Amino acid sequence: MTSSSIKRKSKTLTIALTGVWMAIAALCTPAARAKGKAPVGPDSISAREAFVKLPLGTLDLLRRSTRLDMLDYFDADSIWQAPNAMEGSSHLIDVTPDYLKASITDVSTLTVRTLPSPAGTIVMTLYTVGTPEEGPDTEIRFFDAAMNPLETRKFISTPEVKDFLDIPKGVNRKEIESLIPFPTVEWSVAKESPTLTGRMTLGNHLPLESSETVSKYLRPALTWTWNGKKFSHKIPNLP
Repeated sequence: MTSSSIKRKSKTLTIALTGVWMAIAALCTPAARAKGKAPVGPDSISAREAFVKLPLGTLDLLRRSTRLDMLDYFDADSIWQAPNAMEGSSHLIDVTPDYLKASITDVSTLTVRTLPSPAGTIVMTLYTVGTPEEGPDTEIRFFDAAMNPLETRKFISTPEVKDFLDIPKGVNRKEIESLIPFPTVEWSVAKESPTLTGRMTLGNHLPLESSETVSKYLRPALTWTWNGKKFSHKIPNLP
């Protein structure tokens, strides 16, 4: 190949690449993004995509093909009672780009919430099990945009029993805390914003007398706010 041929091919390749980058830049303009045409990068994922891609170890009651069918029915304004591995049914409750909530069984729900961060989208899941009478308990998990599991402690500090109690001076705090040998916490996240709420649930696993005593000092809830890297919480004042 002559040097002139090499130069012509190099020039052609440069023009082609320039066209590609110009096309990408056009797609990334505010107008294009407003129409939903902007490309999704490798560090971005929606709540519905995360629902489908959740590892089977996290959501083993629903096959991925079933999850896709659930979304198709939901998009068609039809709530499908999808069969799950417990020989029961599951259905979607709400779906937005950043939020998804599903009833997995009669006593369990799954919430998926995407969280913006400088490193890319973080996916948070809340898997809650238990009836109001039993005291619902939630497991929190975090994933990156590729659905690789992340350490929970990097994004939220696990609250202690004392955080949920507002005990005045003169009351034996240790005595009250000892009445809760197995604390359970129900977590929920807002659909409109990444605000996380946790409340201690007593349920019927405490003796009635102990439950009545603890209830006197139990805070209504604790609120955590996403700051782009992790959740920080504020303890509300009792009314």
